[in-house]
Amino acid sequence: MNLGDITNLVIAVTSTVAILIAVYTFWKQNNQAKQFLGIQILREWESFFFSSPDMCRRRYVTCRFFKSGAKTDVPYEAWDVLDTFDSIATYFNRGIVEDDLAWSTYYYWLDMYWYLLKPHVDALHASTEGVPYLKDVDEMYRKLTKFGERNKKLPSLKLRFTDATVAEFINDEMRATYDPDWDVDDTGRDPVEPR
Repeated sequence: MNLGDITNLVIAVTSTVAILIAVYTFWKQNNQAKQFLGIQILREWESFFFSSPDMCRRRYVTCRFFKSGAKTDVPYEAWDVLDTFDSIATYFNRGIVEDDLAWSTYYYWLDMYWYLLKPHVDALHASTEGVPYLKDVDEMYRKLTKFGERNKKLPSLKLRFTDATVAEFINDEMRATYDPDWDVDDTGRDPVEPR
């Protein structure tokens, strides 16, 4: 090999290494951007779910409905609660929100609300000939439950959903979301009464 061949070989190897480094750097930055986006989406969702007066009202109405034991259709606020989970599920199911962050941020609430509302979702599917409404939240629930069983020692359904734990969840939610300004509105009607 002459000096020109060695120089060309060094240039080729250096170029190949530079290309590999560039590809790795691009991949790493893309993953970091995706992770940052997932955290940002999760924080905005979390702020809305736990701090928004409107969302707190929806959660309160939903839990008050279940506490009352009413046999009527669930209030529209309950569907809004599920729609909120469905919105974050869109990002979770596409891998933008990571499993462990989703688990620690909202699985407890998802688990309980899904337990309470799943029979109503099933009835909705039956009445619409199987149209998969809330498909994303259903898929997210199954994925996060499997994640919890594998990584968080999640107890069985029977242990998670005793009458006492469900009642405690409902009471805790009602206390956490209640606003004393809701007691009476201009019409004298209870403004959180399900419509």
